[in-house]
Amino acid sequence: MSYEIRTFGDPVLKAVAEPVSNIDEKLVRLTDEMFTVMYAAPGIGLAAPQMVCSAKSSSMTLTKNAR
Repeated sequence: MSYEIRTFGDPVLKAVAEPVSNIDEKLVRLTDEMFTVMYAAPGIGLAAPQMVCSAKSSSMTLTKNAR
């Protein structure tokens, strides 16, 4: 699936994200996709709402990015 990363100023990012209450297969897939999108950007962090998913979830890497 292809995602457009939402950035500052996008109205989607002003909405309050839903808390994560259950770590299920859907959330695991979302997290995997978030890392794929984040590394392709290239970036060091990504929040679920930036991929138009209203969940309080994020991904980030703490290793040095080879930019």
